Amino acid sequence: MERRTFRKKLLLLSFLSLAHFFYACSEKEEVEPATEPGGGIIDPPAGEPSSGAPNGIYPVACACNIGVLDWTSDNLDIYRSEAADWSLPAAKVWSFKPSTSIPGGNWTATESAAPGWDNPTDMKMRLNSILGPDIEWIAAVGGETALITNASKVKKWSTNIGSGQNPQSIEILGNGNVAVAAAGGNWVKVFATRNNTSATYPLYNAHSVLWDETNGRLWATGQLTSGGPWSIVAFTVGTGSAPALELDASRTFTTDQTLLRHLSPVVGQPDKFWVSAAEGVFFYNKVTKTLSPHDGKVFNKPGVTGTSNQPSGEIIQVEGNSKVNVFGTHAEGTGVLITSHLLAGNIYKAVPLNPNYEYRKYYGIATFNVRVAVDGGNKAWSVRRPLVRDLIRKYDFDIWGSQEANGNQITHLANDLPEYNKIGTGRDDDGTGPGTSEHSALFYKKQRFAALASGQFWLAPGAPTTKPANKPWGTSFYRIATFARLRDRYTGEIFWVFNAHFDHASENARVNSANLMLAQIAEKAGNEPAILLGDLNAGQNQDPYLILHNSALLSDAYQVVPAAKRYAPARGTTNGFDLNNTGNRRIDHIMPTATWQVYSHNVLTDAPNGILPSDHYPVLVEMKLP
Repeated sequence: MERRTFRKKLLLLSFLSLAHFFYACSEKEEVEPATEPGGGIIDPPAGEPSSGAPNGIYPVACACNIGVLDWTSDNLDIYRSEAADWSLPAAKVWSFKPSTSIPGGNWTATESAAPGWDNPTDMKMRLNSILGPDIEWIAAVGGETALITNASKVKKWSTNIGSGQNPQSIEILGNGNVAVAAAGGNWVKVFATRNNTSATYPLYNAHSVLWDETNGRLWATGQLTSGGPWSIVAFTVGTGSAPALELDASRTFTTDQTLLRHLSPVVGQPDKFWVSAAEGVFFYNKVTKTLSPHDGKVFNKPGVTGTSNQPSGEIIQVEGNSKVNVFGTHAEGTGVLITSHLLAGNIYKAVPLNPNYEYRKYYGIATFNVRVAVDGGNKAWSVRRPLVRDLIRKYDFDIWGSQEANGNQITHLANDLPEYNKIGTGRDDDGTGPGTSEHSALFYKKQRFAALASGQFWLAPGAPTTKPANKPWGTSFYRIATFARLRDRYTGEIFWVFNAHFDHASENARVNSANLMLAQIAEKAGNEPAILLGDLNAGQNQDPYLILHNSALLSDAYQVVPAAKRYAPARGTTNGFDLNNTGNRRIDHIMPTATWQVYSHNVLTDAPNGILPSDHYPVLVEMKLP
């Protein structure tokens, strides 16, 4: 509620380019290209033209670039997955091995030659907020284990693990440390990237490491005893400053398969891993602890050094140390060969460079009235600002709408949460700039979503796209709504999100705003899925709420979700900065169209050290499209 007061991967690689075609919208504020260079996704929206780019490059739905490990050149190479012919110069977009000639690269002569750098065996692209939220890190294993910034090829961290250790796999952990599996050394190690400490666990023939953010575990493959059976092993990893490796026996699985060379995530199926073993290609289900062979006979063959899939489903594999094959969808029972790329080198492995290989099954969609910056003491914005940031990161909002935050607060939030893009302008401004007054802003994860269209309109007759001359309907303040048409970079799903803040004083304005929102959602979204977020300043028994919830278009997520999945069910969404306020009036709502499947409704009552982040509780709904 409002009183009568005035009231934070990616460094895009600038050397990559493709022609982009966008969805056009007359009210657009910003439009992101359908192409993300350097590991991004190329997926023109349905019905739109492809890039028509020259040199044999064509678009492939939701395809990350491919990292190739070449033992002939000792290079890490990155190819455009959408390139039809990898022999063309335009297909290779990045190539690396350490060199003292890289400007500012920090590479020494020892690091740049064998045995310091020899026969690279693994590379992964990761985004990590501890190491730097706007940097694409490439983790690489040769003799010299290293973290490399993608664009500049600067060494950010490295260590030489010693002669004869035969490192096979590398991973960046959630706490910013680095894990390495070494088959010759018979160990898994975690190295602290901020000090000189490390932790070691003996694992014979250790071949793979993979970080599992969902469960907070490091997975590895190897043998727990010399000559013993092979296992898929889970570890806890300690902290950033105090690395540790402790076996999680409850999650560890032992198999009669041998030489488990490579673990990789099954993108789109978060409970599963790919396992490439001497006998073939398998799925491992980390929940049920079962290992099952893949039915795709075309690519399920002995001796595979690695299997991974694109977000869109295509499977990437190396054949005969010279050919990179792309197969059809990863669904069991399929695997038709799409294309092959014959390369001149001795290729050990090829992997999709997907920095966001893990994501929740359901979108986390939130609405959060963060309270205008007018209070003092523990209510002051300087006190609440880090609490707002930490809460958003704790619950890992995918998309969220803010209300009441003015231009300065929006700037603070964008700086504090650089993993998000922001859409919106101030309600008292002309709609052409960022604005200083209150926003109804939308934030979305820049790595997960692309905005195909976005804009704002005022809550006034005709939904003007610039501030009207007069406040309508008896409102005490100008009121504004923000919208975006978003595309999920992994699944290709397209949907609309609307965010609004209804007037606090005028019931007539709230009723008119509810009807206006229904008309605007129907007009803009059409038959595409949509979600309305907002502080409606109307409880669950009041007319503005009922107009929306009882419409043929929207339903309150609280009412749709099973009662057992309503968390803090008797709690209202306002608190007046009083922890003892136990009212049950809900004025902050999330209302999806019927296509959405709603999993949970959460009223988040966090109050670190007894300090509330706002006089409203944020509402978080988990939902997905079928």
